[in-house]
Amino acid sequence: MLQSEPSPWEEWGWADMSRGLEPQLYSQFTLEQERWSRPRDEDKTMKMPVGWWSDDGRNRRAGLKLNPFVTLSSRTLGPYDLGWTRKRAHKVPNLGTPVTPQPRSPAAPQNLLKHAPEQERPTEKVRRGFTKFGSLTYFYGSIAILEDTMRIIPDQLPVMALLLPTRIRASHPVSLLQSPKHLHLSQSPRMASATVPDLSPRHIQDHASAESLEPHWGYADRVVPCVNDPGSCAYLDVVYDAHDVGMIYTGIIWATIGGILLIWAVLRRVFTPLSRQNPRPLTDGQAESAQNTSPGFLTRLRLTLWSYINRFLLPDCCRPIFGRTTRLQVLILAILTGYLTIWTFAGMVYGIWITPVAAHPGKYNTRSSLGPFADRVGVLAYALTPFSVLLANRESLLSVLTGIPYQNFNFLHRWLGYIIVVQSSLHTIGWSIIEIRLYQPQPQVAQNWIVQLYMIWGVVAMGLLLLLYVLSLPPVIRLTGYEFFRKSHYVLALVYMGACIGHWEQLHCFLTPAILLWFIDRAARGVRTFLVHYNFVDGAKRGFVAARASMTTFPHPEDGDVVRLDFEHPHEAWQVGQHFYLCFPESSIWQSHPFTPLNAPVTVNGRTRHSYIFRGKQGETKKIAELAARKSAAAAAASADKPETPSTSVVLTGPYGDSTMRNVTHDANILCIAGGTGITYVLPVLLSLLGASNNTSPARKIELVWVVRHAEDAEWVGPELDLLSKNGGISLTILPTRDAEPSSSDQERSSDAENEEKQAAVSSVSTVKATSSRGHPDLGRLIREFVEGTARGRTIVFASGPPSMLTDARAAAAACNSGAKVWKGEERCSVDFVHDERMER
Repeated sequence: MLQSEPSPWEEWGWADMSRGLEPQLYSQFTLEQERWSRPRDEDKTMKMPVGWWSDDGRNRRAGLKLNPFVTLSSRTLGPYDLGWTRKRAHKVPNLGTPVTPQPRSPAAPQNLLKHAPEQERPTEKVRRGFTKFGSLTYFYGSIAILEDTMRIIPDQLPVMALLLPTRIRASHPVSLLQSPKHLHLSQSPRMASATVPDLSPRHIQDHASAESLEPHWGYADRVVPCVNDPGSCAYLDVVYDAHDVGMIYTGIIWATIGGILLIWAVLRRVFTPLSRQNPRPLTDGQAESAQNTSPGFLTRLRLTLWSYINRFLLPDCCRPIFGRTTRLQVLILAILTGYLTIWTFAGMVYGIWITPVAAHPGKYNTRSSLGPFADRVGVLAYALTPFSVLLANRESLLSVLTGIPYQNFNFLHRWLGYIIVVQSSLHTIGWSIIEIRLYQPQPQVAQNWIVQLYMIWGVVAMGLLLLLYVLSLPPVIRLTGYEFFRKSHYVLALVYMGACIGHWEQLHCFLTPAILLWFIDRAARGVRTFLVHYNFVDGAKRGFVAARASMTTFPHPEDGDVVRLDFEHPHEAWQVGQHFYLCFPESSIWQSHPFTPLNAPVTVNGRTRHSYIFRGKQGETKKIAELAARKSAAAAAASADKPETPSTSVVLTGPYGDSTMRNVTHDANILCIAGGTGITYVLPVLLSLLGASNNTSPARKIELVWVVRHAEDAEWVGPELDLLSKNGGISLTILPTRDAEPSSSDQERSSDAENEEKQAAVSSVSTVKATSSRGHPDLGRLIREFVEGTARGRTIVFASGPPSMLTDARAAAAACNSGAKVWKGEERCSVDFVHDERMER
């Protein structure tokens, strides 16, 4: 380790770098060696590159690299600057002949260094102090080798730092200097070779001439005062002002989001659910008294506003574009899009500046507001990324604050992703136009621009984002499968955020939280799964115990077998309307799917019962159905008299979602509509009402309408239907859609006979009102007749089934609302619609 010692020459700005240095070690960097008129022949001066300036394009001072041993941050070298001859080393360009050096100071000792003789004028223009070649700026100075001691003559050189080459900088500390008269070398300069550092992103600002740097959050530091041409300086004013304003706008956007969530959370605590306003069971007299009591002002205002919202914002909106989505969700998206559009263009100064290209006389750059605009939309795309991740998380912070289930945010997450794709595309197109068409000379500018590291990461990030967009399109999901989409979405999103940091690390303040949210969500899922299954093993010790579920198969060769799972597990009961993610280790430990328990959440002796049904169509559910069929066949073959019930292990994660009974009051009329396996969503509602019969109004109306393909499908939930049929206050209707399809009189008689047999089969399961129907029922008429048949009180429609069924039911429920009548006291005209959001994609 070598370190300079004070020397007599330091008072004239000389710095003693090392003693005993062999000059031939520097010969490969020498462009010309001359003998100067010296008192002693062994003394000589080598003109060689002091180093190069690597501008990283983001206005960050990279430093002057002494080839290859030191880095000097400098803005000028002063009167001792020397040009280069036509001799080249390391492909350094021809920059002209040496200029005549001038004495540094009259007090400088003349016997140490004689002045160079007069030279011809350079054949090429040489700027004093530096010149550019590509993206490198080479600085010149004079290096004197005096009696085997190398000295830098830094006349007026304000040295700030002495650093090692980029590739070894991490392992060798540097010394920061404040005085131009002291240089400290942290590593011995005896190196056999050197490597020119990689090119860094370029920028139009000249750090070599910077008197000071002005920091800008999220952007490159700015050189002040501006030393460019007037047009470039005016353009830089617009660029930095637009960026600073844009960063303020991103803060306003996030403050708005945070303020909305805070207000929502406060209002959620202030306005308690309607079901909690009378938490204690009512006697018959109290129920009749409550029935005749008018609601208070705030309750009536609340019901009126909600009735208007249901009337106008509940139906679908622009189905070809948005799918089966409510007008309310589309309205929220429109407000968000308009809000972002305002911040995209606000505070922008529009103009065009034609500026000369310094190294190319006669060529001009066209600078315009396209650059600041492209930067603005890029910043907004970065700023919205954490919000997009929040909307996608299953362990949702938004759900905790608002009480809205995570699946309700899927629509906004999907369209916010589309907005980010548009913003990123505009950012990419804008800068491509600038660098490929507007900046000169071409194609050199474009070629140098695209090979820079930050641009390579930008191309990677844009490619990943487009891939995420393509894979999320509904036709592609149907082609590749939902499970592939889900897994690829997780991985590609994470890599995309990392590539964004590589592209512009100054904005990692947005992306780092997004990545943390991604990992927190995954970690929280694992923790919840562990807590649900960490129980006693054989009553002796605690460990991870999977549930063991019995499997019952209902064969359906045409449509796919239906499987019922029943098991008990020691954990706390969930709330009606919540669901679990189930993983089946015998099939795959890498997949889990959401299922809603069809039974009411009841815990007995510390163990909570679970019952599920699902149809094995494709993917994981089909594998489980095939597994159940194989196990059932094997059990039947092993014991024909009393075959053992097949079972499989199940790993639970959850529960997720919110209670669907939050606003169910004692006088609310309940209409449950289900299609196929959607019965699991509405059955817990009805089963929970059985236990609250003493808190029910006598005039209350409760009905279940279950649309199935065949009448015998009622066997899926036979025990639960038996319980409901024993309660006289609940009307049950089963509508099979494929049992009566006559094409002739003979087929009609045959179908009628089959229907009678199937009706008998249903009656053997439970006492229900089974009504055959050719095709799907008219849900509009069904809901309207139900509401008109109520005596008083609100109506809540619970629905789950195919998307088309939900669309029809939602439109029918919306049409039954009338805010004006609700305000006048007719609560019958207030109809809520509660459905399973997971069924709509």
